[in-house]
Amino acid sequence: MGIRDRGMAALEAGGSALDAVEVACRFVEADLAEASVGRGGIPNALGEVRLDAPIMDGGTLRAGSVGAVRNCCHVITLARAVMEKTPHVMIVGDGAEHLARELGLDEPTPLLTSDADASYRAARKHQWGYDTAPDTPDPSLRYSTEHPYPPPREGE
Repeated sequence: MGIRDRGMAALEAGGSALDAVEVACRFVEADLAEASVGRGGIPNALGEVRLDAPIMDGGTLRAGSVGAVRNCCHVITLARAVMEKTPHVMIVGDGAEHLARELGLDEPTPLLTSDADASYRAARKHQWGYDTAPDTPDPSLRYSTEHPYPPPREGE
């Protein structure tokens, strides 16, 4: 059953459009072949997979979103919880990860898969000439104006 079929099944079972969107997104988030989102997604510059998700109820115009989440594969469900269970519209980073733990949505399985890591390392080697991310990035560079990695070589 594909993404469209899962969404339609949710509607046919009496679910709302919001339910159909969540079911369809959860399917994509769990699909290891899908490298753009969810488990198996391509890591950021620090070698971490961090996920984002927004959701909106068109009938009420209420919205919820999460960003930079490391411990939850189904961030669409977490975004929906932000909309339905908190007074917030967006929660990011540590706050979103804390909410995921409180709701039992955190997962011990790493989001970074070996295939995504290999793709990341190959792209990194092509762009910057080396294929490893720092194991422990220098925190002073994370939020400074200096970039922690060398710029791409001319012509690449």
